[in-house]
Amino acid sequence: MNDKRHCSAQASADRPGHRSLGDWPVITPDRWLSDFAKIDIRDEVRPKVLKANARKILGI
Repeated sequence: MNDKRHCSAQASADRPGHRSLGDWPVITPDRWLSDFAKIDIRDEVRPKVLKANARKILGI
C-alpha cells in the first residue's frame, strides 16, 4: 500500500472526532474504503470514522 495513502487513512482513524483535509490527489471512495479496511484500528473506532463524522458534517 502506498505509504502516503496509508498515513491519510490511519490519521483519519486515529482522530475520529477531527476533520480530515482529505486525500489529494483524489482517490476513489472504493479505494479509500479498501485501504481503510486494511489498517489496524479498534473495531469501535471504524463506525466513528465512517458514519459519525458524516452525520455530523451533514447535520443528520
